[in-house]
Amino acid sequence: MLSFIIQFRYDSEDRLKNLLRGVIYLHNHFKNDSNILIIDQDDNFDLLTNLFANYGITNATIHSLHTSGPYHRSKVINQGLNFAKTDLCLIYDCDILIPVHQIKTSVLLASNGYDVVYPFTCPQYDIPQEYFTSFQLDYDFDQIKKIISPRKWGEP
Repeated sequence: MLSFIIQFRYDSEDRLKNLLRGVIYLHNHFKNDSNILIIDQDDNFDLLTNLFANYGITNATIHSLHTSGPYHRSKVINQGLNFAKTDLCLIYDCDILIPVHQIKTSVLLASNGYDVVYPFTCPQYDIPQEYFTSFQLDYDFDQIKKIISPRKWGEP
């Protein structure tokens, strides 16, 4: 069993859309052997609960921290680790999608003695809205690579 820990702060509609896309992606690929922990620094529990219910997401739990002030990413992640009930945790950003094979390889490595696994590969691709609907049908990363130029590593 694997816990995906996603830190979230609702600072824009795009961030909310990305969170939903990421949670749907994880739910579709790992719903039987994972739980998704959304660590919300604010108080969006009702909004997120209703949103996930509308999409049939059954393996996500929202934890609202009810904090104000600056966003402390590492503190939010540590809270997520405290909520996790599994031996394996993957700290997942709400603005990315990691190909399934990379997640499975990371889990395999972590299950076989590695303490920390970094599942990202280069290059990164920004998927424009006009391509996302078709991409979401089968999450074909190879097709995206044919359409979109990669962003260089470390480039904003």
